[in-house]
Amino acid sequence: EQVALNAREDCGKRKRYNTQIRSFYACSRTKDNSTVVVVMNLGPVEEYLTFDGEEPVITDMKNYFTGRKAQFPETLKPGEYLVFVK
Repeated sequence: EQVALNAREDCGKRKRYNTQIRSFYACSRTKDNSTVVVVMNLGPVEEYLTFDGEEPVITDMKNYFTGRKAQFPETLKPGEYLVFVK
């Protein structure tokens, strides 16, 4: 179970990451041994995924939907989002 995915008040420590593209949203949440990283493109065009400062650490994480090893793509399409879990 990924307790960091819970939407309750005690869902764990949250962190937002700055990106160079205003339409991107990136955050992580950690509770107990569960960590979730979400990155999404909320804009109307495909954009390069670039962070402005600290990047989320996705080492030893998996893509929540595919089960494959987590890795950031070069770009995200409009409406595209990624969810990585540990």
